[in-house]
Amino acid sequence: MVSRSKRLNKKVVLSVGKIVEEIAPANGRVRVGEIILVREGRRRSFELIQLNPHSLEPIRRGDFAHYKRFRVTENRCKLLNKSKFEKNARFDSATLFAKFTYII
Repeated sequence: MVSRSKRLNKKVVLSVGKIVEEIAPANGRVRVGEIILVREGRRRSFELIQLNPHSLEPIRRGDFAHYKRFRVTENRCKLLNKSKFEKNARFDSATLFAKFTYII
């Protein structure tokens, strides 16, 4: 059995500026967003700017003047794992050759 203090430490406090992803969306597509507004009340909810899940850039509406926004309750979102978006070190023969010729 897990002690109560360990469970409390695992809870992440979401605030403005954090990037989250939606859990169990209604239409089946996971939305990623950045929190811009926290609404306190009976159920805490967030207003988010929708981000492109591949590049984490904001998605604009059809008129390009505004960003796409959506609302999610706190229990339907989780903190985004940013390690998915970090650049992996890959073997590149061109850069290796350039480094090798510079050494010689």
